[in-house]
Amino acid sequence: NSISNGAGIDVWEHYRNEKITNCIFYNNYYGIHFSSSYNNYVSNCSFHDNKYGIVNDCCCGEKCSNSLFYRNNFANSINAIDEGINKWDNGYKGNYWSDYSGTDENDDGIGDIPYNISGGINKDMHPLIHPIDVIPPLIEITFPNGGETLAGNITIRWNVSDNNDESPTEEIYYSNDGNTWHLIDTVAGNEYTWDTSLLPVGNYLIKVIAIDDEGNRNSDVSGEFTIISPPFIKVIKPEEGYLYFYNRKIFRMPNNMTVCIGRILIKVWTFNDVGIKKVEFYVDDNLMSTDLVEPYEWIWKMSFGMHHLKIVVYDKYENVNSTGMYIWKFL
Repeated sequence: NSISNGAGIDVWEHYRNEKITNCIFYNNYYGIHFSSSYNNYVSNCSFHDNKYGIVNDCCCGEKCSNSLFYRNNFANSINAIDEGINKWDNGYKGNYWSDYSGTDENDDGIGDIPYNISGGINKDMHPLIHPIDVIPPLIEITFPNGGETLAGNITIRWNVSDNNDESPTEEIYYSNDGNTWHLIDTVAGNEYTWDTSLLPVGNYLIKVIAIDDEGNRNSDVSGEFTIISPPFIKVIKPEEGYLYFYNRKIFRMPNNMTVCIGRILIKVWTFNDVGIKKVEFYVDDNLMSTDLVEPYEWIWKMSFGMHHLKIVVYDKYENVNSTGMYIWKFL
């Protein structure tokens, strides 16, 4: 959020427990003006080119203390005025001040002497030598977009970039109501394969949160899509572990071997909620036949040696399932 060319934010007495984060204030009279307000929290904000960055004044006997201001950038005509008793660091890191004149002898990024806050006795005990990155990553989910009908393994894709971090971390969540989100995984990259086979059929959303190495966060949520069951598939013939002689099942083989002598009619049973588009038959990853209508069959003719038979099924929405077996084939 950016606030510019105005008065900034005024927080008056009786207002308290305000949390202000991930904001940019510039070209205002005040960035933030607290008047007799207390227990506030300001972090991960940038104040620049304002008359005043933060002003915290006390009036009329009201409290203006117990607030925490840290991990912010200040580059203003007057960076801060504080008449109360507040904290300007979290015990380890404070804020970046454009007019800080201290040194950093041990090169740890923290100034060696405190920064004095005008208006009272407050100090930033751990002033930062360099400005902090307060700009969150840019994140956009590219698939699913919404409206898809999906099943099985879904490849979630997104575009992400950051001004400083070449590889932000992404947290991936799903929801079936848009309110309760369940973590799928934490990754770094641009895509993730999600196994949906155990989820109930229904409508879902995906959310991806990108987090850079400074802890800045941004998120995107997909449109609503539908998850269905993947196509069910079963090879009816040949039955695994049997000897077949010219398309007739003879007896069970030892070690669960499947042996076919002569041509055999490969039969497949498959179905799902939206209908089957096609069934493909592969031998050793070579496409041998495609069947578009029931019964789903293919005659395997002459071949010698051990081969891998693979059956791939596509439903009407291009969702895929597959199965396979090794077969000794003669003639």
